[in-house]
Amino acid sequence: MKIVNDSIEFVTTLGTQIKVPLADLLFVEANGKFINCHYYKGDESKKKVINASLKTFNALIENNPQFYKVHKSYIVNCMNVHDYGDYPEYFLKIPAPDHQYVVPISRERKLEFHNHYRRLLGKLGLKKHKF
Repeated sequence: MKIVNDSIEFVTTLGTQIKVPLADLLFVEANGKFINCHYYKGDESKKKVINASLKTFNALIENNPQFYKVHKSYIVNCMNVHDYGDYPEYFLKIPAPDHQYVVPISRERKLEFHNHYRRLLGKLGLKKHKF
């Protein structure tokens, strides 16, 4: 697994190599020794099981403010969070062309995520991120 330009390259558990633009990555979910990578491609959402741990993925993207670990089992792409409300929220809504995902936020990370998300939007000059 590696980041090349603005994309991330993965090897699935079936041995297939895929390349996903970081902007299209919705979120990553822990699945034992593997991770489920949720992303969209064209008009549909995709899910691939990747031969890597969430810890490995987190180490790869930890310096990218676009991604945030909201729960021990989830890392989200903040740019794909749909209309995150006011603090305190317990779930994030992440839309995809054919589905809307709901991702939990841990109690310990709610305030930290709220502040991170607002700072990120401020840097982009947005008040609320809507699609």
